[in-house]
Parts: sequence; C-alpha cells; structure tokens
Amino acid sequence: MRKPVSLIITALLICSAAAFASSTREARWIGAGPVQRQQLRELIRTKYPTLPEKAVGFLADRELKFFTQAVITRIQTVLAKHPEAVTTLPGQVMEDVHRAHPHLISQVAIAFWTEVSTSDPTFASDLKDRREPLRKWVVEQYPSLPEDVLAVVKEKHAALPARLRAEIADVVASTDARLPVDLLFDTVRLIRAQAPDALPGLMQARGRRERGRAFHELMADNPKLALSFWKMIDERYADRIYNVAQRAVNEIGPKEGKELASLALDVAVMIDAKHPDLPVAVIRHGIANRQQLANAMASAHPGFAQRLAAKLPSGILSEVVASVDRHAPGLRGDVKAAMQQRFPGLRDDLEAYLTKEFPGLDREVDAILK
Repeated sequence: MRKPVSLIITALLICSAAAFASSTREARWIGAGPVQRQQLRELIRTKYPTLPEKAVGFLADRELKFFTQAVITRIQTVLAKHPEAVTTLPGQVMEDVHRAHPHLISQVAIAFWTEVSTSDPTFASDLKDRREPLRKWVVEQYPSLPEDVLAVVKEKHAALPARLRAEIADVVASTDARLPVDLLFDTVRLIRAQAPDALPGLMQARGRRERGRAFHELMADNPKLALSFWKMIDERYADRIYNVAQRAVNEIGPKEGKELASLALDVAVMIDAKHPDLPVAVIRHGIANRQQLANAMASAHPGFAQRLAAKLPSGILSEVVASVDRHAPGLRGDVKAAMQQRFPGLRDDLEAYLTKEFPGLDREVDAILK
C-alpha cells in the first residue's frame, strides 16, 4: 500500500497526463468527496505553498519533454491497444454518469449560483475580474502557436472541421431541431425580464466567442439572473440537451474518434518539436495563477469553497473510473505500463523528492482521508 505522499504524486501526474491511479489509497484519493478534496487542497496551499511549483520544477529539470512525451505515449497506447477508448467508450461513460446523476451539470450550476445569490453575491463578478485567461497568456507568450496548430489541421486533417460541423448539425436536426431556437428565445425572454438594459449589448456582440464572453460577463454581474437561467435549463432543457449530446457522442464518436485522437497526437508531436518548453511553462504559469487566484478569493470570500463543496455530489470521479474499467478493462493498466516503461523510475524519484522536502505531508494527508 502506497504512502499518503503518493496521493499527491498521483494528483500531480494525473494533472500532467502521466498516471492512472491503481492502489487502494490512490483509489481513496479518487473517490474522496468534495469536502475531503477541498481539505487536501487547503492543506497543500496553506502549509506547503511551494509544493506544486517545486514538484513541477523537479519534473522539468528531470526531463523537459516529459509532458508532451507523456501525452504522445498515452495517445499512441490507446490507439494501438484500445481504439474503442476514442470511439465508443466516451458514450458509454456518459450514459453511466447520466444514469446516476441525470441533471448533473445544471444541478452543479444551481448549487453554485444559489450559494452566490444567497451568501456571497459578489463572488462571481470578483472571480471574473481577478481571473487571467490562460489562453490569452499562451498566445501572448507563443504567438505562432495558433498558426502552427492550424497548419497541422490543414496539412493532415483538412476535411475534419467542416465534416464535424455538418455531422453535429445533422444530429441536432434529427434529434431536436427546435432546441437552439427554443433555448435562444427563452433566454432572451429571461434577460428581458430581469436585465433588460443588458440585452442590446448582448445582441450586438459579433461572433460566437464575443457573444459567449458577453453572456458569461452578464451572468457574473447578475447572480439572480444566472440562477434563473440554470433553473430554466434544469426544468426545461436538461433532458433535451443530454439527448442531443448523447446522440452526437454515440454517432460521431465511432466515425471521427480515431481521427480526433490522431489530430491530438499530431498537435502534441508538433508542440514537442516546435515549442518543447510550452507544456512546462503553461503548467508553471497555470499553477501560480490558480494559486494566487485561490488565495485572493479565499481571503475575499472565506468559506465559500467549503460551503459549495458540501452541496455537490461526491464520488463522481470514482464513478467515471469504475465505468472506464467496466467498459474498457485493461485500458488504465496498459497506459500506466506504457508510462512506466517510457519514464522508468519517475514515480520513485518524485516520491523520494517530496518525502525529503515535506516530511510531514504523509501524516497530514492520511489524517484527512481516514
């Protein structure tokens, strides 16, 4: 049985696309409820504030190409030994999760906006103002990256985007053709009733991305409107949206899953060749940014995360893992074996490093999970 520090290693390696949990205590980490996971995050953030940065730095020093090579290894292993993992498995897991939690997304959103509306009405707008979009930072630091990705698409997968758009449109039309129109009209009516002054600016926004950004900012500035919107989704649209999404995954996945995985592999290979430092830089920046954001929000809105976590369903990730094991037995073990072969000794090196740097971590993590 692994030491509690191995749970932290598992979390870090999962985040860097490098590991799958397998032991009893690692399963406890995956199956821990939201309150336990929040306690673990708070422990790391407050008592060991340098842990994530040092751990990532250690990985970067050991092998700069670890992250992209890990992604490449995983995709290659899946395509070679478990092609169903990119074709039929997503739809099967989606069905299992929906069966246990039929309105999961809307209910999580309702829990969040209820907490904001009743206990902390400035949380969402404060989060919007403080958050630094990672995508913007990446484009600023690596200005050629979007064109490099586009070049990969054009060179090897030129027909894929148009084909996907057409297939998605066919699925929507054949499943619930009225869904986009009904949802748009109901949303406009809701905004007109609760935030009429915001409607002209929202309607004038150009392009899907700009309209989406304007809509999210409107929700952040109007928590009660956001709560009403998600209640409307839960009552009128959750089942309809799921039906369209499930059919899209079940029909498009078998047709396009392998090429989508191949595209991801080609992009990873391109990044490995042209921007080898990008994954480490993104993870380092992302960790630092999230930690600063979390500290600022925890200071400005104490107790919010704990109150929200108590309202959310627990054990979702463990259910997903169980579903994967049921529908694709051997998948996680094969990927883990490929990772261990590609990076021998990585887990042992990292565990020894963390144990030396943070000798009290074992006992404190174990106390939380008991």
